[in-house]
Amino acid sequence: MGRLKVGKRMEDKTSLKDNKGKSISENEIKGEAKEKFHKYIELIKEQDEEKKEYIVDGALLRCSCATRGKRKIKVDSTEMLSKPTNVEENSKIYIENRKESINGQTPAGVTDSLGGMRGEEEKGEKGQEGEEERVNIVSFGNCTFIPDGEDLDKLLKSQNLMGKKEEIIEAIKEGKGTCYCFMKLNEEWENLLIPESNVEEKRDLPKAGHDKIRYSSYMRFNGIKGITLSSTLFCKFGQGIIRASKSGQTGRRVYIPEEIEGKVRGKDKTLKPWENWGVPSQYKEHPKMAVPDADGRYTVSVGPRVIDPNYPDDGKIWKDDFGEYPIIRVVLRHKETGEEKVIECKIDNIKAHSYNTYQDPEKGDENNSAYFDVENGYVQTGILYPNTTGAHTPFAEDNIDSSVIEFSGHNVDFEYKEYELEGVFVIEE
Repeated sequence: MGRLKVGKRMEDKTSLKDNKGKSISENEIKGEAKEKFHKYIELIKEQDEEKKEYIVDGALLRCSCATRGKRKIKVDSTEMLSKPTNVEENSKIYIENRKESINGQTPAGVTDSLGGMRGEEEKGEKGQEGEEERVNIVSFGNCTFIPDGEDLDKLLKSQNLMGKKEEIIEAIKEGKGTCYCFMKLNEEWENLLIPESNVEEKRDLPKAGHDKIRYSSYMRFNGIKGITLSSTLFCKFGQGIIRASKSGQTGRRVYIPEEIEGKVRGKDKTLKPWENWGVPSQYKEHPKMAVPDADGRYTVSVGPRVIDPNYPDDGKIWKDDFGEYPIIRVVLRHKETGEEKVIECKIDNIKAHSYNTYQDPEKGDENNSAYFDVENGYVQTGILYPNTTGAHTPFAEDNIDSSVIEFSGHNVDFEYKEYELEGVFVIEE
């Protein structure tokens, strides 16, 4: 299934808003910042579909006017060195937990723009109404808009911050950088316009490994319009342009079809892996109950191509074929309430009965064959990989259960049948 096709050429959107909602036009961006702005717009026009990834909590941001290098600031009659620390952590976007998520991660929205010391103050005012408990952006280091060796009092007077002098000196000593001290962000992020489309795809979330985008316009999460890798945030102090270098979304998505058509002994058969995604184990040696381990992870079996999408059709399903098993994140959705549930799983076995074609070697007619229209190695079909060795039944007709996840326990400690599959993600540790 391909992604929704969106042309590379997009409309220019070259106006930004100040923190009162007033538009800052392109003409108000001066000098070097204006040149950077034009280069950025040209770059965005050429971005590919990956730039439609939605930003989530922890995404790494960057600012066009920031540096991690040391800068000098003149404080009264002495020079102070601003040496930023923990810049990478401070440059991430932080979002408080919200009800809606993308694959278990909290999505950012256009209003997630509280930054630096001024954002801390605004947060405090809004906190009385139950708003964010922390700023979204701490600091990008030092601001290159400030000349090296600039007089602090001059900066403070220009920004009407003389009353914050001691607080700013302390912040610089703490390694927060001049960016934290003077950052002044727009009230909202800017989203580039997306060409309109009447195409609507069914029930798919935005990508980090997702195959489709639900709409051609920006999706809303928790009532807030989301932001993507092509979104920008403008700093009115240093005229910096802020955007995400990574979406923050993690994991390789495993594509699992909603329904799979097939034939078993000449009769039509439909598999529904979204609905019947998980099953308990039938192995006697497994415990009575599947429960998370000390790391909060269930032990499971999955098909070979969940682990390795390039696993060959003539593979023997030996453990040595795979090396160290990855961690699997399974995103579920309650069938009635729509509530999302995310579980992490570690792998202890491979589902060998996940092939798509079986033909009895002695009886070649359709009454002794089975076929499912699905790639090998993902879903339990009851058909064994042909070159698998050991005491396995080549075609276990009673074992056609459509499952993607098999728990290593005879029961599971939550009502797994009440949930349907939203996504499976492989987390490389």
